[in-house]
Amino acid sequence: MFKNSILAGVLIISLGTLALAAVPQTVNYQGYLKNTDGTPVNTAVNVTFSLYSSNPARNNPVWLDTRSVTPANGVYSVVLGQAKPITAPFDAPYWLGVQVQSDPEMTPLQPLAASPYAFRAATADSVGSGALADGSVSTTKLADGSVTAVKLADGAVTDAKISGTLADARLSANVALLNAVQSVTGAKTFSAPISSTVPTGTAPLEVASTTLVPNFNAEMVGGKKLVDLDSRYINSVNPVPTAQQIATLRWYQVRSGDLTVAVSSYPYGLAFDGTSIWVTNGLTNNVMKLDPATGAILGTYAVGAGAGPKALAFDGASVWVANSNSNSVRKINPATGAVGTPITVGAYPSALAFDGTSVWVANSGSNSVQKIDPATGTAGTPIAVGTGPSALAFDGRNIWVANRCGNSVQKIDPATGVAGAPIAVGTGPSALAFDGSMFWVANSHNNCSGGNGQGTLQKINPATGTAGIEIPLGFETTALVFDGTNIWVGNLGGQKVLRFANAGVPVGVRSVDTA
Repeated sequence: MFKNSILAGVLIISLGTLALAAVPQTVNYQGYLKNTDGTPVNTAVNVTFSLYSSNPARNNPVWLDTRSVTPANGVYSVVLGQAKPITAPFDAPYWLGVQVQSDPEMTPLQPLAASPYAFRAATADSVGSGALADGSVSTTKLADGSVTAVKLADGAVTDAKISGTLADARLSANVALLNAVQSVTGAKTFSAPISSTVPTGTAPLEVASTTLVPNFNAEMVGGKKLVDLDSRYINSVNPVPTAQQIATLRWYQVRSGDLTVAVSSYPYGLAFDGTSIWVTNGLTNNVMKLDPATGAILGTYAVGAGAGPKALAFDGASVWVANSNSNSVRKINPATGAVGTPITVGAYPSALAFDGTSVWVANSGSNSVQKIDPATGTAGTPIAVGTGPSALAFDGRNIWVANRCGNSVQKIDPATGVAGAPIAVGTGPSALAFDGSMFWVANSHNNCSGGNGQGTLQKINPATGTAGIEIPLGFETTALVFDGTNIWVGNLGGQKVLRFANAGVPVGVRSVDTA
């Protein structure tokens, strides 16, 4: 019996340029094969690949091929369609099935990504001009602006191919009639200098209604007259970063240098409210509000003596803080900084999440999760989970909790409050993130019983509850976040964050401040 895992997504070779080259009808596939005891396969095996046009039905595949592969430490690659051509039209969803030797076909079927459907575009290449009858392509079938100059050969549009006269309405507003008097209106952008002899008149180039300015570089004015210009209309080459860019970790779009902000003792939790960055200071028992553009501290708000604020969350209206030492949660008004009355929860609340309706808190000291009504501040009945819940995340349907001391992850139905069976993961799961289809868990490998701190990254299928193989990181993990494209992992003690593609492949390392 064998087990197979995808290491790299299925992809189609690029179609290339508009040259009349044949489109490769092949798909690159890479997988990881291991025995039921977890050891990687290193001997030759026969693998049968099947394409289906329906899921979960497994009858009548549209394409099937059996290939002999010899994995290296479990990893193998194969080019599908090389030996037996793929003739499927790729005009509907397809799923790939994999069967090793005489074992049953593996489940679940793997949906093909968008790239393989580029096969469908190859059909368009076969439609030449000879396939179009004269007059069959009318103006109603062409989108405005779809026929550009680059698509027409020089001299291809002759007088004989133009019926009647081109009316002014058919001409772009950027067309200047050189043989007629014309008033040109609207904004015009020229990519090259304009060289011409302008006859002297009353005001060929008018600035502030009276002044002639020869050799004036008009594009530097930004549409303003000279008398209007002041510092309000002068933008720097490196614009001020937006809060959205900072919140999604897109440093390369923000600034050439990093911004370091001095806060207070033991900053632990972070949250973004759409305008400002919020941070908890665990030893000084307060929460700070920061300007993401300048790093300026906009406010400091006490949350109670000895409260030990740890986690933060934003519900679209208020900022919520979990106070681990006082076993409470408090709500803060982002505009006024008013701090609400403490809401008593379980022991040592260490994580918060918002599901669009309710705020959730993980009580790591009492092995429970609670739901809070943001409007009334009422905390619901504790929901028993695994040992040491330390992280929460929402996938659009369910709340997920990572039980650090129990080495497991659980799914909770927000409507019923029912917690699912624990899903075994690596040692000491410390952080969770959802990438739109899969859940990711960072295993610190340092749980309540200790550990070696050699953390791993692991992917979970939320539909099946299946946990994938652990990806070794070599450091103790502290945090996990998805930026819309990549997964980012925090490195305790190494002053770095690592960026991973959705397939779990590391694609970058970012050094951070050591202070």
